[in-house]
Amino acid sequence: MADCICYSETFTIDESQRLFSDEFFSIEVVHAFKNGLVHSSVVQDIATLEAELSVEGTAQNLSLRKADSWFEDENVSKEEALSGSDTIFFLKQSDSWSGIHMSLEAFERLVAAYSISNNIYSFICAFGSRIKDSDTNFSGYFRTLHHSFHDGYGQDAAFCEQASIDITEGADHCSNLQAEFCFSVRYPDKHGRDLEDPWVMRRILVYQQHNLDSQTSTWILLQCPAILRKRLLNTLSVPGREDCSCVEQIKLHMTVLSAVFKGWRAYINHLETVIEDLDEIACFSRVGEALPFDYSAKFADAQLLQQYMRIILKAREAIESSLSVIEGLTVHVNQILQEDRLQSARQEICIELEQFTRGMQMHKRSVATLAKYSQRLQTLLLNLLSYRNDETIHKNGEIVHQDGEMLQRIATSTQTTSEEQRELLQSTVKDYRVMKSLTFIAMLYLPANLIAVSRSKKVKAVSD
Repeated sequence: MADCICYSETFTIDESQRLFSDEFFSIEVVHAFKNGLVHSSVVQDIATLEAELSVEGTAQNLSLRKADSWFEDENVSKEEALSGSDTIFFLKQSDSWSGIHMSLEAFERLVAAYSISNNIYSFICAFGSRIKDSDTNFSGYFRTLHHSFHDGYGQDAAFCEQASIDITEGADHCSNLQAEFCFSVRYPDKHGRDLEDPWVMRRILVYQQHNLDSQTSTWILLQCPAILRKRLLNTLSVPGREDCSCVEQIKLHMTVLSAVFKGWRAYINHLETVIEDLDEIACFSRVGEALPFDYSAKFADAQLLQQYMRIILKAREAIESSLSVIEGLTVHVNQILQEDRLQSARQEICIELEQFTRGMQMHKRSVATLAKYSQRLQTLLLNLLSYRNDETIHKNGEIVHQDGEMLQRIATSTQTTSEEQRELLQSTVKDYRVMKSLTFIAMLYLPANLIAVSRSKKVKAVSD
């Protein structure tokens, strides 16, 4: 990955509205001093931020003025305590899908006050409000080492980015040799809500600018976990910290990486458990028709597997990006800690970075194996569902064939019945004709019968 990639420092109106939410303006500013005193305040408007950043020059000058009230009860001079002091800006969002709690003007003022590299704008764009999980694969780092030239008004007259300056060389024509290291990584964390999947991928932005001449540092942390914030402040509140502020600042980076990397193992174990459950369904389901007590392999299982395959791919991208950050930090350490007296500390830090690298490479192999197995499991599950679908189609075809034969038998029986009814009808018609003939004959003899009966009654009457 390249050390520096230049981006535009301006945002469109839509981008600024998506990234920043000045309705909830809240920036925590922490000043940590060498004597162990840590002063924290919350900035809730642009005017207070202007006061923190100082309109007269550097923020460090303002800190020297403010120290009158902070150290009035301390048995240490302001200048001694402020030697190697650090300023940390904690920026936050309500959640991962909401805007940053500050305005665009405030952010640009912060960037200008410390002459922060414009590369930070591209990293900020990965945050802000959104309606879907977009820009998930943008992670990485940038680092710079430059001299800040000052005009008569105490402002930076020029800003030169150069990542290959030899800090052991003199630079009489420059002042304020500054080293920047900024990175953004995604890491797994438990969300604490009552959901089936307890894990979520979060993102953190860490920016650090260290002035090697004054041994002062400025930090910007966006979406810093509460436990990491506590660890950082505990580290900074230890009196009489490292004699060399460079080593101390690098160790703070190590603290950040240690905090965000610790959840990977448990997260990967969770993914393996989910895949194993789906694997059990796919491997032990009956190939033919499912029985009442059989594993219920359904198309929903294939859909769930597809979702987790996407999650696994995003995890692999996040791990690769983290490895890139470790590599960049290693280069940064070797460049910053060049003095002979720092070789022991540099070797110690490099060893710890190698441990981070080995751990993340192990996670990378685990995720890669899980991704390959998930693909094979998807093939098996889809083949199982396809075979069951073919079996169902075949079975339904047999049922349709049997129904067809039954319908044919019914049709034949109906035809036979129809012929019998036709014959019966013909016989009925024939009988009707016979009855008609007999009725006609009876009608012909009816008048003679009436006359015969009438005469018979008269003869009987005469004889009486």
